[in-house]
Amino acid sequence: MKNSLPHILAILSVLLAARFSAAAQTYTAEPLPFAQALPSKEITSLHQDREGMIWVGTTFGVARYDGQET
Repeated sequence: MKNSLPHILAILSVLLAARFSAAAQTYTAEPLPFAQALPSKEITSLHQDREGMIWVGTTFGVARYDGQET
């Protein structure tokens, strides 16, 4: 068992390194295509319903986006 401990530690090190490198992905943000149609620029909540509609809650009302119309 003592001889296999360095191998186990090496495997765990590789697995942990792979996990952390996968978590360090970068993402880019795109402007909302429907931002000009919102009642306010302050978004307080987002929800996607079962049909795929995106509901955007703002400080001055709610807007619905179907993914196609702006």
